[in-house]
Amino acid sequence: MKLFTIAKTLKNKHLLAITALCAGTIMMQSCGKTETPVQEAASVTIITAIPTLGTNNVYFGSAKANTNALPFGGSMPYFTVATGTQTVKFTTASSTESLISKDVSFENNTAYTLILTGRSANPEFLVQSDAVVAPANGKALLRFINLSPDAPSLDVFVKDGASVITDRAYKTSSSYIEVDAKKYIFELKEHGSGTSKTTLAETTLTAGKAYTVFAKGLLSPTEAEQPFSGQLISH
Repeated sequence: MKLFTIAKTLKNKHLLAITALCAGTIMMQSCGKTETPVQEAASVTIITAIPTLGTNNVYFGSAKANTNALPFGGSMPYFTVATGTQTVKFTTASSTESLISKDVSFENNTAYTLILTGRSANPEFLVQSDAVVAPANGKALLRFINLSPDAPSLDVFVKDGASVITDRAYKTSSSYIEVDAKKYIFELKEHGSGTSKTTLAETTLTAGKAYTVFAKGLLSPTEAEQPFSGQLISH
């Protein structure tokens, strides 16, 4: 989905990210007056959901994308990267050795979510192209990603209310949907049985913004792993 249709708030972040790049971040290209401005870029958001007790970094080539190490459930708002194929790798915070890497092709004016999930012995790297369009007045965008390796297929419910997103198996995501911009308490339930797995804290969704609810952690963790929970992040 082309970013010229993205919500205004995401457009602003896109422009801010380009400004940040002029200071010497991911693209590593000069934005001086004598240089040709960067014309093509993709937008990327990061989620780290591998259920370990450690923290992680993410690199585009040799350039580290994050300032602070990303914890379990960590995320980064949409930022811009150069188009074309780049090698992206996740590492632990204490090493530059790759936990897992992938050559990712970034297209102009396209949004992506890059996700670190799996388990410590078998990390997984997911790449998702995001269809982000401007919501109607008074609406926000919401999607759900199941990132719990041992969870069943899950539904997202409004607590004591109806389902809003259903039947998402591990490593699958819903599309963004429009919801009313207001306060919510979301609950994750097992698809089919309706058994509640976790309830998120009350949150207010703001009109024009995009949000992701994701399941993370393990229903049966070891002492060195993170337990199951749900999380909501804004972009």
